[in-house]
Amino acid sequence: MPEIHSKLPPSSAHRWLVCTLSPQMEEPFPNTTSEAAEQGTAAHSMAEQKVKRLLKEPCEREPTDFDDEEMEEHTDNYRTFVLDQIQEAKQYTEDPLVMVEQRLSFEDIIPGGFGTADLIIATPKKLWITDLKYGKGVPVYVSQGLNPQLCIYAYGAYSNLKYLFPDVESVTMTIYQPRIGNIDSFEISIKELLEWAEEYVKPRAIEAAGPGGVLVPGDHCKFCKAKAVCRARAEEALRLAQERFTVITGSYETSQGEMPMYSFKSPASLSQEEIEDVLPLLNRISDWIDAVFTYVADEAISHGRKWKGYKVVEGRANRKYVSEKMVEAACKKAGYTNIYEQSLLPLTKLEKRLTKPIFKELLEDTGLVVKPKGKLTLTVEADTREAVDPERLTEETGKTRLSPEDVFKPVEG
Repeated sequence: MPEIHSKLPPSSAHRWLVCTLSPQMEEPFPNTTSEAAEQGTAAHSMAEQKVKRLLKEPCEREPTDFDDEEMEEHTDNYRTFVLDQIQEAKQYTEDPLVMVEQRLSFEDIIPGGFGTADLIIATPKKLWITDLKYGKGVPVYVSQGLNPQLCIYAYGAYSNLKYLFPDVESVTMTIYQPRIGNIDSFEISIKELLEWAEEYVKPRAIEAAGPGGVLVPGDHCKFCKAKAVCRARAEEALRLAQERFTVITGSYETSQGEMPMYSFKSPASLSQEEIEDVLPLLNRISDWIDAVFTYVADEAISHGRKWKGYKVVEGRANRKYVSEKMVEAACKKAGYTNIYEQSLLPLTKLEKRLTKPIFKELLEDTGLVVKPKGKLTLTVEADTREAVDPERLTEETGKTRLSPEDVFKPVEG
């Protein structure tokens, strides 16, 4: 997989297509990684190897620390899904073109634009684009409005293959997110795709690549590297908090003069319609607060920056063995042997040890392995999971109820 990155990558198109100044805002910040990102990279390389071997193509990969049974199972299922797509494509041609981790260029609509598509299947009449998402924190959809990343990949695939397949009429885009059971597809005509690329993407991409641009805060700020220092986002968060959640209850003197003192409104004083109106804003305000604290902490810990009223201290730490083998040897030498404990294998390891059919017959069918109900959580209506029966809500939560005073505390001046 390529290590270089486009200035306007498809993966962040949902942001720079709206906030066209965001690429410039992010430039001073280094590219960082996380354990989740590295795990996703490992899953992609494992999936790539399995699909290429399915296609009889050579593909070697080094094992990673993230390889486990869960990843093996999900990438096996992904390979099966790809095989199903290939079989569907064979309805259009005997030998569809299948490309895995394919580098695409779309410089005609995005200056310097390129990216890598996880999977492309091409036939004379139709294309398939599939994007593997191994993360499980944020569901990603393509059927609920155009997904910019997949649409750009779809455009790139058509643009790069149109001389081989000039009569393609449509493309099916799929998000494959196995760890949360999300497989979401959407079909778009080539005519509609080209109009979207030319009329919507191209002018905004040119603006985002140039010296101008505008700052537009919104839900797309979540993964922006500059979100902690973005003035537009700070102003929006403070304005929303003051307008929607607080009332002025007095004032206090500061070096800048008299300032208003705010207190949070109690939800008991708001109608259901007013609460429903502010619910979508909560995550944006919370994300901004978290981003500021993360930035402040990193500047202090990593760069020695001083913040008035704050200091860096050591957190709590737990004792640990320097070497388990050395500890084991020292205890045995002193005559202590009762230093072990025996435990049952984790569920997934036991299932693999017994094999799935035996595991099912011996443990699942006899009721020794059950899947409990998931913890109740509130999410947006667009979430594809089925809503919980109201009777269950009453049964499980009717005995406890937070009062407004438990949730909303006054803001001290």
